[in-house]
Amino acid sequence: MKEVILALTILIVCVFSENGTARDAKKLCEVPLIVGWEHWEPFQFQNEQGTYTGLDLDILQAIFAWTQCELSFAERPWQRLLIDIQTGSVDILLGASKTAERMDFSYFSQPYRKEKMALYIRAEEKNNYTFKSLGEIVYLPFTLGVTRGYYYGEEYEQLLKSRAFREQLVIVARDKQLYPLLLQGRINGFLAETYFVGYNFLNKDNSKKAIRYPLPLYDSDIHVMFSRKTVPAELVTLFNHHLQELSAKGYLQKIKSKYCADC
Repeated sequence: MKEVILALTILIVCVFSENGTARDAKKLCEVPLIVGWEHWEPFQFQNEQGTYTGLDLDILQAIFAWTQCELSFAERPWQRLLIDIQTGSVDILLGASKTAERMDFSYFSQPYRKEKMALYIRAEEKNNYTFKSLGEIVYLPFTLGVTRGYYYGEEYEQLLKSRAFREQLVIVARDKQLYPLLLQGRINGFLAETYFVGYNFLNKDNSKKAIRYPLPLYDSDIHVMFSRKTVPAELVTLFNHHLQELSAKGYLQKIKSKYCADC
């Protein structure tokens, strides 16, 4: 298993008060906190200089800049990370949806972004379609690209029960395959996460060959997970406090806009 560990020392001190007693935030994390991550641009990745960056990691590090906590980074597959945060061998996970099952072994931060799934079509065909629900494409000569194993909302899950709908799908292993298929004319549209498409394709495609179709699909709050075995609840409270400050001062939106201006 490939694991990359980097110690990041934060220099700014923050004081947290509990029951009227001031406590140095450093006391809440006397050993380095291990941040589990999986390569997924634009959310979590290493750039050419080896710096840990991406939308999720930038937000996390901006918030922890208020503390003296030391962070280290461990790259592992997502399913392994979910096991590791249960056992406490990883302290923090990013980009997580909040579920009842996960709450048994993790604290959750307040939401720091939305995960939004959208339909993308070729810009030249924007006037060709008037459908207002995903189910209506069953009546159209429309081939839809999707990524295997992804969740696109309850309507999509119900449509999968229809053989006619399934026959219109082109299923790929990785979401990066979808945009080229659209431009090649091999599919009429595809479903994907808005930040992913904005950062990897639309921000780099000055000709605007693809556009987002105005169809409500699915969006969900995204949180940071903290292991109940290793992270004190007070640190999660402190994290949420500074997340609110980051948002109120406009820094959160600046980080988001860096990766997708209109997501």
